[in-house]
Amino acid sequence: MNVNNIPLCDIIKNIPGSIKVLKSRKINAYINLRKTLNEILVIDDIAKYSGMIDELNDLSRDNKELLKFSDIPHQELIKYIIANFHIKHRDQLNQAIELAKRVETTHYDHPQCPIGLSECLEGIANDLCSHMEKEEQILFPMISQGIYPDGPIFVMEQDHDDHIQALSELMALVNYLEVHEDACQSWIKLYSLLEQFESDILTHIALENNILFKN
Repeated sequence: MNVNNIPLCDIIKNIPGSIKVLKSRKINAYINLRKTLNEILVIDDIAKYSGMIDELNDLSRDNKELLKFSDIPHQELIKYIIANFHIKHRDQLNQAIELAKRVETTHYDHPQCPIGLSECLEGIANDLCSHMEKEEQILFPMISQGIYPDGPIFVMEQDHDDHIQALSELMALVNYLEVHEDACQSWIKLYSLLEQFESDILTHIALENNILFKN
């Protein structure tokens, strides 16, 4: 895989840890989801960012997060995904919604207050919880029996793309998690929680797309 020619949306949803690498070099994947690195970097930048590109290529070839699950039975992977992502996402979003409401109420007149964040998070929670319930009730039991239905898997993968788009809109609303200098503890905690949610959901999607859904 050569990451230069892959849309950024495919990089972040298929390579765990890639979003951290991109952020470390000030590459905003969310405003360039459909573009490749070759498209967003000018010729001079390709050389400048060669170290980052090498790191992303290494992650795509030898990703510890994916490799450690590549040989375990899918029944065990399903248990892991439910315990470490499905349950965790529900809790993360419930906490984030409450914190967002507190921040919006207390700091509504602050120029950087993410007005509408709680409503955005409620929409994400509704969509994601519906998606996870369909997996838990329909798809996962089939996979546990060794059945990999093309139709339901395709629908779940399309949902994953929708989750990436929703994450992009969320990050724009919170100014890509940039915490201003006079932010209160609730605001700081909220953005820290959203950063963890971002990392978790991208790893979650990558595990399902690249391992669980493959027969």
